[in-house]
Order: sequence, then C-alpha cells, then structure tokens
Amino acid sequence: MATTTRKIGAGVQQLEEKAMMTGDVEVIVQGNVLQFIEEDVNQSQQVMVTQYNNNFVRVQGLGDTDIRYDGQLWDSIILHRSSFSGGIFAQLGGGNDTFVFSGGGFSTQNVNVSTGSGYDNVTITGLNTTGEVKIDTGSQNDNVYVSNLWVAGAGNDLRILTGSGLDTVTVNNVAVEDDIVVQTYASSTENERDVVTIRDSNFDDFYGYFGGGNDKLRMEDNGAANDRLDNVYAFLGDGNDEAEYFGNTADYISTNGGAGNDDVEAGFNDVDYFNFAGDSGYDEYFEVQQNGKDSNSFGQLKLSSAYHRFN
Repeated sequence: MATTTRKIGAGVQQLEEKAMMTGDVEVIVQGNVLQFIEEDVNQSQQVMVTQYNNNFVRVQGLGDTDIRYDGQLWDSIILHRSSFSGGIFAQLGGGNDTFVFSGGGFSTQNVNVSTGSGYDNVTITGLNTTGEVKIDTGSQNDNVYVSNLWVAGAGNDLRILTGSGLDTVTVNNVAVEDDIVVQTYASSTENERDVVTIRDSNFDDFYGYFGGGNDKLRMEDNGAANDRLDNVYAFLGDGNDEAEYFGNTADYISTNGGAGNDDVEAGFNDVDYFNFAGDSGYDEYFEVQQNGKDSNSFGQLKLSSAYHRFN
C-alpha cells in the first residue's frame, strides 16, 4: 500500500512509496552533489527533474521507472535546491534512457550526464553552473536539447558527445564562458547523418566534429556586436554535408567540408574572416543576397575548391 511521508527538516519531501525494494534509478545526495545511478543494468531509465517551487525540485520516474531514495522506492521525491548546489551527476548506463532537468534558473557546479548505449533523450534547461557541463549519450540514435543554460567561470565548457548513430543536437539561448564542443561520432568513419543546431547563444569558440555521412550544421543568431564570438570551427567529415550560417557575429568562421559534395550557405553574418575549405567532391558556397548585394559583412571571404553561388 502506498504511503506518503514528509521530511521538512531534511529538506526532503517523499511521495507515494512503492512496495518493492529494488528500483530502476537510485538518487543519492552527497556533499550537495545530486547523483542518479542506474540500478537495473542496461534497462531503459526515464527521469525528470522539474522546478517544484522557488526552493525545491521534483524528481520523478517516468513510465515504469522507479526512484530509490534513502532505501525506499518512490514515484517521486521533492529535494531542496541545496541538494544539487555542488553538482549534478547522472550515470544511466545502457538502454533507451530519458533524462530531463528543468531547473528554473537554479544554480549548481559541474554537470555530467552519461546515458550509455541506447536510443537516448537528454534535455537540460534553466540551469546556471560554475563548472563544466558534459553530456555523453553513447551509441545509437540520440537527441540532446540544451536551452537557457549559463555556464560561468573561466575555462568551463559545454561538451556534448553523441557517439555513433543518427543524432540530433539543439543548443538554444545558451551562454558559455569558454567553448561549446560537439562531437557526433565515436569513429570518424561512421556513415550516419547527424544534425546540430546552435542558435541565439554566446560563447568564445565553437568546435563541431562530424563523422562520415550526410551531416548538417546550422548556426543562427549567435554572438552580438558588443560580444562577438571568437572562433567557429566546423569539421564536417566525409559525406555530402551542409552548413548554414545566418545572423552570426564572430571574428572567424571556418568550415572544413571533407570528402563529398558539400554545401555552405551564409546570410546576414558579421564576420571578420569567413573560410570554406572543401575537399574532394563538388562543393558550393551559397551567398544570400539582399537588394542584389551580399547580405553578409565579411572582412575577408576565402573559398578553397568551392563554387561561389548567389541566392
């Protein structure tokens, strides 16, 4: 029979106790670090953390996933924001996992989410960190969505590693003190289509690493006149790839197409140096025009082995 208990003094409210004593995900709070540990190895875990009120979050299992906390099983628990002020660590292992953290602007230090092999979905929104944020989804087809994230502190990056598979990465309205790094392969020879979108964000440098396959990168409205991006490096790998740049403000943007028939399209960017280096294959650069003129403001445009087209 389900019971309900509350532990206000401990900053924890526990809801809907289960009768069983083994769970899919164990939740541990240690040294103000919130940890999520896979209990049922290589099974599908689904965990959602959402803002409960100004000072608390709700941690709940979705679907058939149960939460083990303090030796008991629950559908959900309520934790004080201080429980994760020291960091967030999720190790969900193999299986088709879902991890959602919607923090409502709460603060923490490092964030490390690892979902292992499987068809995984990771969403992180509304979080301020003073340390690095790393997401590693392993092999198979994965989706990563990061939004309204502020990564403060010199040298702290947002790193997203999606391994093999058909992966989709979306970064929206993010501010990172140092760099954004996205790698969509475990081996550069993998022949799978990955799609990465970076929009409305600010950071020092961007590094995008794609393997084989017909991949797509879209960068839109990143940087600002008073806070320009430093460098954007896109390594598209082999395959017939696409890169789209619209409304970005940066010192330097460089796209390496690799082997294959690659297309780069650019419009309404303010960039000191824009470089597109194709490789073997038929490569094209598409200039978006406005009133018959280039809509981009480029200090220098360099095209290596790419045909210059006009849209």
